[in-house]
Amino acid sequence: MKYIPKLDDPAGKALVIIDMQIEDSPQGFWQAYNWNATVANSQKVLNACRNKAYPVVHLMVARRPNGIDCHPFDLRDEKGKPIYSVDGTENCQIVDALKPLKDEIIVKKQRFSAFYQTNLSLILKGLNAAHLIMMGVFTDSCFLTSVYDAFTRHYTISIVKDACTAGTKAAHMTSMLDMANWIYGCSIFNAEQIVNAINGENYKAWFWDQPNSMKYEIDTIEEMYSKLDE
Repeated sequence: MKYIPKLDDPAGKALVIIDMQIEDSPQGFWQAYNWNATVANSQKVLNACRNKAYPVVHLMVARRPNGIDCHPFDLRDEKGKPIYSVDGTENCQIVDALKPLKDEIIVKKQRFSAFYQTNLSLILKGLNAAHLIMMGVFTDSCFLTSVYDAFTRHYTISIVKDACTAGTKAAHMTSMLDMANWIYGCSIFNAEQIVNAINGENYKAWFWDQPNSMKYEIDTIEEMYSKLDE
């Protein structure tokens, strides 16, 4: 069943931004695909939400310098300390273009999902948020698992597809198609269109209607991905 959201009223909604950290930039450890455009698109959405007084929650991966809260198979240096997402380091910080304002919430996490052993659920409950606008990185890991965990907790989800990215174009596109298939009731926007929706203007987006509708093959990934603009 299609659900067409009304986004020009922030009541019951929140913007959730996943791991837009310096370490994902071309100068960082992970060097995400199409990073600069992703940041620019994210900034457009963030500014629109701020102008409408949306609650904003920033997630960031931040582990202890000694590595005791790392996964056993996390990458480490010769002393066993983590080599990325180290709390307090420059690369761990959220990029300047999306730097949280004083009253915006920052949640630190140590695993992929924004919900795993964090207080995000409590925060969203306190905000009375039932509908989440979500964007961030990596589309195929932290973002994907966060969206699935939000779905299992009965949140309605709107995804900004060009404010997300992964290590490669293919990883981003296939992950987005997987979410289109299995996040029931979701809507998928590009940044320009969701800004229109937030501002109460005419917009277009892709709306989930039934499971597994985006049955892509290796040679149809880009074609199917383009349908998410319809």
